[in-house]
Amino acid sequence: MDDMTRESGLQALWDSSQLSGENAAYLEGLYEAYLQNPASVSEVWKRFFETLARTNNQGIECSHAAAREAMRLATRQPNALLLPVVRAQGHDHEHKQVRVLQLINAYRFRGHQIADIDPLQLRAKPQL
Repeated sequence: MDDMTRESGLQALWDSSQLSGENAAYLEGLYEAYLQNPASVSEVWKRFFETLARTNNQGIECSHAAAREAMRLATRQPNALLLPVVRAQGHDHEHKQVRVLQLINAYRFRGHQIADIDPLQLRAKPQL
């Protein structure tokens, strides 16, 4: 690697060093304040947050605190979220899924024995 490439790489790291892990909580707080009221942060941070890509592709970002709280509550009651889905699908879906997995395994383990490796019938099959 030449010196110019190394210097430009180091400069890029230095320019973004304020975004490192030690400052994550501070930046998250700034971003939450920006989401609540964009005028509450300095103009520099406001421009920076405006350039960030939006996660929902609608240009409106939701508060991360609300998402964190929802995830915290979901981890306390993990089965409460999963049980309605399982009940709605029923046992028929589970049975079909098991059968598909068994079929895949059968092809993986025994497929070479039933495969037609000479579809043009160019060789005579020996009698075993």
